[in-house]
Amino acid sequence: MRTIEVDFDVYKALTLRRATEAVSENDVLRELLGLSAKRQAETMTAGPAPSDWVAKGIRFPSGTEFRANYKGKTYLGRVDGGALVLNGKRFDSPSAAAVSITRNPVNGWHFWQCRLPGQASWQMIKMLRKQKGGGMRWAISTPEYHHWHHASDEEDTANQTLGKRLWATANQSRANSG
Repeated sequence: MRTIEVDFDVYKALTLRRATEAVSENDVLRELLGLSAKRQAETMTAGPAPSDWVAKGIRFPSGTEFRANYKGKTYLGRVDGGALVLNGKRFDSPSAAAVSITRNPVNGWHFWQCRLPGQASWQMIKMLRKQKGGGMRWAISTPEYHHWHHASDEEDTANQTLGKRLWATANQSRANSG
C-alpha cells in the first residue's frame, strides 16, 4: 500500500467524515472520489479459531511463529492453543513473554517479530497494530489494510518509561516489606 502525506486540516476533515471507527480514511476518500467501496477478504470477517491468539485486537493464527534477538541469543515462540507459547510456558501478551526473557519491563510489540503460517518473511508485530481491518484487526498482510490510529512511538516510549517506574516502585516496596 502506498502512503500519502496530508496536512493536519486535511486529516481532521477526513476524520470528521468517518461515521464510525470501522470507516477508514481510505473509505472516506473512495466515497469522495466516487470510487466503489472495497471489502476485506472473506477471512477478515470470520471469527478467530479457538487455537488462534488475539492480543490487543490483533489475531495471530495458530502456528504463527515468534522470534526475538536479545543479548546475542535468538528466542523462538509459537501460537498454540490460544496463547503465545515460549519454552513450554503460555503467555497472554507479547510484553509478558518479552519480560520473561529480559527480566525487565519491555514493550513486547517492539520486541517480537512474527512469521504467519504460509509466509516466508518475518515482520515486527508492532507493524500489525498499525494496520486496520473491519472490526477486529488481523495479523495477515493484504493491500486493503489501512493505518489504525494507535499510540505513537512517543506514547509507547512514555508508557514504557511509566512501566519502568512502576516496576521499580513495586520492587522497592517488596524490598522494604521483606
